[in-house]
Amino acid sequence: MAAPATWSERPLASGYGLEVKSDGAAHHVRVTTLNGDVAATGYGGETTSAFVYDRIATEPEHRRKGLGSAVMLALRERRRDKGAAELLVATAEGQALYASLGWRTLSPYATAYISP
Repeated sequence: MAAPATWSERPLASGYGLEVKSDGAAHHVRVTTLNGDVAATGYGGETTSAFVYDRIATEPEHRRKGLGSAVMLALRERRRDKGAAELLVATAEGQALYASLGWRTLSPYATAYISP
């Protein structure tokens, strides 16, 4: 999926904290409750031509609080090339959500596993 033209930013919901760990062009964001429970996570990676968002997830009991958006924005802030294409890997369920937020589908996605 390709990024929408504009993003809306809002403060992180009360009762949550956000941390980002980066290793070069790879980034991991976690949103936790004040007692340390993981509420939302996401990953991002940058190539020479694109920034890819992956495995963005919010635990069911923490949904509808803007935590997924906070993860996406925290990842977006880590991009080195602000002009690079932004891509998102999404499940069928996630694809419907992201489409409602302005992302557009470029191609279907499938995962393959080859047993040793």
